[in-house]
Amino acid sequence: MKPFYLLVFAFLFVLLNLSITLAATTQVNPNADTQIYQGSPDTTYGTQNISTSVRAVFFAGAGYTRGLLNFTLNSTNLGTITSIKLYIRNGGVYASGEWMSVHRLMNISTSFIETKTTWNVYGNSDGTNGTWKIVGGDFNATIIDTHKAVSGAWENFTLMGDGADVNWALTWGDNVQILLNATNTTGDGLGAGYYSREGADNYAP
Repeated sequence: MKPFYLLVFAFLFVLLNLSITLAATTQVNPNADTQIYQGSPDTTYGTQNISTSVRAVFFAGAGYTRGLLNFTLNSTNLGTITSIKLYIRNGGVYASGEWMSVHRLMNISTSFIETKTTWNVYGNSDGTNGTWKIVGGDFNATIIDTHKAVSGAWENFTLMGDGADVNWALTWGDNVQILLNATNTTGDGLGAGYYSREGADNYAP
């Protein structure tokens, strides 16, 4: 089982003796995942081999830790996409009852580089660093979907289709850049940690 993956639901139109519509599901695994930490803004966490190396937490006095994920929807045309869900394995909750939110990362045209991405900068695929327009992930404040954090559970967020708070219009060939954020900032240590693709073998991509 993968620690992160997208399930993409599409309709395929097949010509037999008549036109029929079949539903198809495609699993997409991440190209990159990491976390960025406001309390250590120049540190990269991209290759940590621990179960909760993608965290989304708010610490009073130290600020946010946010999770970043990148997926690419293969350009192969499998029909019209009708629904996309993010499935993510929770490795531990820092405070019970915490809610997590998913946002769109902005202003990155290609996948970020795990080993170069920090709170202050992101790594480009050509090896250079780009500066966030707004440090801390430069994300769209509009929440795509929310989910209550449950320790040890597979959580799912709807990015596109029925169930999304705000529908994210995606199609084949798109680069899907996701920021995972803790929604509650009124306490200390509120959030959760999630398995990365470098995590335990039984959850690794």
